[in-house]
Amino acid sequence: MTPSFSFKMRRSQLNSDMERRLKPARDAGLLTGDQLSYQGKTVSDTITTPSSLDTFAERKQQIAQYLIALSKLKIVETNPRLQKSATALQNKLESYAFNLVILGEFKRGKSTLVNALLGANVLPTGVIPLTSITTVILHGESPHISVLYLDGKRDELEISELAKYVTERGNPKNTFGVDLVEVRYPSPLLKESVRIVDTPGTGSVNVHNTETTYSFLPEADAALFVLSADQPASINELKFLSDAKEWVEKFFFVQNKIDILTEDERKETLEFLTRSLTEQLGNIPVVFPISARHALSCKLEKQEDADFQKLEKEIFVFLSNEKGKIFVESVKDKIQRLAIEAKQLLELEIKTTKLPTETLQHGIKVFEECQKNIVDQQNDVEHIVLGETRRLVKSIETDLYPLVEKNIEQIKIAINDEFTAHQNLSKDSLIEALQTKLRNEIAAAFANWRVTEEELVSRQLNEITARFAKVANSIVEEINAVTHKLFEIEFKKSFEVESLSKKSSHYFAVENPFTLSMQMMPLLLPDFLAKNIIKDKFVDAVRDEMRRNAGRLRADMQERIEKSAQLFLREFRNETNECISEISAVMDRAAQTKAKSEVQQSNAQVELMKDLKTVEQILEKLNRND
Repeated sequence: MTPSFSFKMRRSQLNSDMERRLKPARDAGLLTGDQLSYQGKTVSDTITTPSSLDTFAERKQQIAQYLIALSKLKIVETNPRLQKSATALQNKLESYAFNLVILGEFKRGKSTLVNALLGANVLPTGVIPLTSITTVILHGESPHISVLYLDGKRDELEISELAKYVTERGNPKNTFGVDLVEVRYPSPLLKESVRIVDTPGTGSVNVHNTETTYSFLPEADAALFVLSADQPASINELKFLSDAKEWVEKFFFVQNKIDILTEDERKETLEFLTRSLTEQLGNIPVVFPISARHALSCKLEKQEDADFQKLEKEIFVFLSNEKGKIFVESVKDKIQRLAIEAKQLLELEIKTTKLPTETLQHGIKVFEECQKNIVDQQNDVEHIVLGETRRLVKSIETDLYPLVEKNIEQIKIAINDEFTAHQNLSKDSLIEALQTKLRNEIAAAFANWRVTEEELVSRQLNEITARFAKVANSIVEEINAVTHKLFEIEFKKSFEVESLSKKSSHYFAVENPFTLSMQMMPLLLPDFLAKNIIKDKFVDAVRDEMRRNAGRLRADMQERIEKSAQLFLREFRNETNECISEISAVMDRAAQTKAKSEVQQSNAQVELMKDLKTVEQILEKLNRND
């Protein structure tokens, strides 16, 4: 059988980032056994689904055993790349953690909802915007908090000091320089590697709160999106949901505060909210109407809240079935690939130890020459690819800045119209209204361009990488020319490259023009004078804000293009180098074996065959999906 190496280009779906979601530090799920309970019962007592938590735990343990068996094989232990892959997979299984992120605008009752899930008053709550710092709640034997600062420092404190660091009152505009706060609490929900993440509310006058919330979106595995029954689905909330969809694949929609409405009002607002979300999502979502305050009260008094139990059950079902299955299948596939590579190298070593010494030495020399040629080709490819990506970035500037000038006057008119419609508001409310309007207008101005440009850049970047995949194939052919004379083994390689990273750090932001003390002086004037000054400030700010957001958007696109190009080049270099170096290592080891006595050579063959049989048994079990 002729060896066949092939590099295959595979375009990732722009809305799919499963590898990111299954990263060791955040990959997630829950659920490994009988300890996890729901309303005082084991999950299997309350949820009848095709896949139980026990089944998930057993499956996870099975694949862990296969991985351990592979890791102990000499062919893996002596191969740095295979050993690194095995260690990463072991870490992935051991650090199984799931980020359930709480999202929504300020004053929607998010912290109260978290307390209801925990069954205790853990997070501070109130009627003003409170949470200003991302708070991560993890399982701990005793309640305490860890404050992580932006400068890398860490403080371990009593949980009673939590409000000092995570609220706007205690830590205004994050004057303490806090990165995030970890809360340890002995809740059954958290016992199996679930992390609840309470983010600051979006849409308040505290712009840094919105920025903090956006910055954590890439870490979300699933999200509880909290809306309020008395303020259903505002434009800003739907805009935030549209942004959040780029990172979060699973949403649980919660309509909170239903206790303040009559039965008829509840029905009406739920229908309106469901209709608004359907228009935004393109499908009909399940919305859970609850009162987090009532649910927490019931938990504290050891009573039941039927509405809240429905939400909890849905979360458990997702964690036990969907997320667990995705996680196990992902790790299983990687173990299977690891086993296939180990099998190929074992078969290669078995064959090379049977070759005549002269033939083997000739093969080693040819491979050394081949490696020199590959280095030259790699350097040529890197130079050309980097030049092509710089051209792509330049094309973004060419397309982007005329768009800025085109929309400035139109946005100024929109600001004037918004002022006319809201000039009777208080000065603070007017500023907030104009700031929101300016942000929405800027986002709308760039929206269509952004979609079109991403598609264009993605296509062009694919064309670049596809061209140089041919170079990778020519390198592979050089390897094939040598191995064809020596072995009858088929090596399977796949070259996976993302065309354009979907993960974006960009969102549209607008500064408040009244931030400095000198700028705030006009606000002390009577309303009829101050309000016109407010309007003029925002109109004058349009050009600068458009240019600033264009710069941020360009920088974001540039970063994503460069990451994609670097990923291609890294994979290109790694795959070709590993391909030839691993074959060389096997041939060198075979030469060392042939220098030993016949008995030692025979024993080495027996050990290799034994390891090969182990790998084949593991592959058989993985293929049977045991």
